[in-house]
Amino acid sequence: MSSLRRIATLAGVSAMTVSRVLRNHPHVSLKLAEKVRRVAQGLGYQSDPQIQRLAGYLSQRRKGLAERETLAWISLDSTYRPPASYDGRMLSGAQHRAEHLGFRLEALQADVGRSKEGALRRMLEARGVQGVIFSPPIRATTAHISPSWCRFSIVLTGWAYWKAPYHRALSHHYANALTAMKRLGRLGYQRIGLACSGRSVRRMQDAWLAAFLVMHPQGPGSAVKLFYDLDRSSSGSWQKWLSRQQPDVILTEKSERTDLPCFPKETAFASLHLKPPFLAMGIDSLAEDIGSNAVDLLTAQLHRFEKGPSPRVKTVLTQGTWVQRNT
Repeated sequence: MSSLRRIATLAGVSAMTVSRVLRNHPHVSLKLAEKVRRVAQGLGYQSDPQIQRLAGYLSQRRKGLAERETLAWISLDSTYRPPASYDGRMLSGAQHRAEHLGFRLEALQADVGRSKEGALRRMLEARGVQGVIFSPPIRATTAHISPSWCRFSIVLTGWAYWKAPYHRALSHHYANALTAMKRLGRLGYQRIGLACSGRSVRRMQDAWLAAFLVMHPQGPGSAVKLFYDLDRSSSGSWQKWLSRQQPDVILTEKSERTDLPCFPKETAFASLHLKPPFLAMGIDSLAEDIGSNAVDLLTAQLHRFEKGPSPRVKTVLTQGTWVQRNT
């Protein structure tokens, strides 16, 4: 491809004039523009549409007229999630990060079942959206989108199983549980109980349970008996477990003491999944940082023109922080 300098030399003009002609700048006379185009055509010059697009964008930006590129955050949960919820905090962090990087993040709630996928995809394409973050319900174990999303850059949040390989931004559940166990041990608790949904434990690949067994003050053998599966819970079995095991603190996925039935007053409470205003001691998962990391993964793909499933998946884990309260 011929350079602008070569065209400028043969046309007897400056490289800037050649650039203006090829961008159809209005401040170049028709006679001069025709001369430059004849020279360029004779040299077999072909413009690069990507460079032209960038030049146009920079020109509009200098004038304050350029629109920010839009990214989409698609929540696959039809239930409304308030700003203080885990999903709401993730979205807030993603929006702030997108704005900082010069993008606009549009939040949508959608059902991507096979009957509605096409309509959603066409709507995003019509809006010029090229990057999408899918956020399934926090307790979802599986999620699926068809291969027809290959024209988008995609990032996932959460531990739900997806058939296609995509980059993910997640909470570091194992490190969070390790931190909680270490902190409770330092506080002098010996009979630490873990009360979690078995489905939640399996969904995150047993991360909470593994950390619980590894770091328990009484060793894995005794720790197994101090795990209670909330999926099999009934008032009778819960009370029987409390009576038999007599935990001095219960570590749970619930955010507050009142989320568990008949919680004993003499037993301390700690959460692996605190929510604002953080009334109990436990782990703040820093959901805003997870959303921010999702945007970083997405924009990196856009800058590299990567679309669809990735042959080498990147997973960014965010370690939470311990919040101390008297409980």
